[in-house]
Amino acid sequence: MGAKVRALAVCLWIVFLPLVVKGGEPEPFSVSLWVDSRQYASTVDEPYVEVAVYSTQSPESPLFQGLTNGRGDLRLGLFAGLPQQFYVEVKRERVDGAFQRTLPLVVSDAVEVESREELWCVAHYDWDSGVNEVHCYGWSLFAEAAPTERK
Repeated sequence: MGAKVRALAVCLWIVFLPLVVKGGEPEPFSVSLWVDSRQYASTVDEPYVEVAVYSTQSPESPLFQGLTNGRGDLRLGLFAGLPQQFYVEVKRERVDGAFQRTLPLVVSDAVEVESREELWCVAHYDWDSGVNEVHCYGWSLFAEAAPTERK
């Protein structure tokens, strides 16, 4: 009788433990980025900008590396062990776009992202003032309020 109870306990442990323990599994989140430049009081969307999304837990290799589309937008979904902090690097080494300029590297502050949240970023290159920056916010798709900056 004791052997049957132990066997049943082992079977239950093997079957149900993975359902109870959920640490470190990849969970979905999304990234949205928009890049623009301002010069002579005109603002234009910057196409084909290089974007890399990094985790502060493993900054040696990007979780994503790619380009914005022809309108300066990037929208994608990723999977990672959440919650954790991410930051974004933006640059363009080729001359593309309306102003025919390369774009220097800008790096956002780290932002914590929860499961099914959006890492929402805007990169501005202001040639009139010389200020180039990217700001990111964590935004829950289920929240009623607008995106709020979290550090």
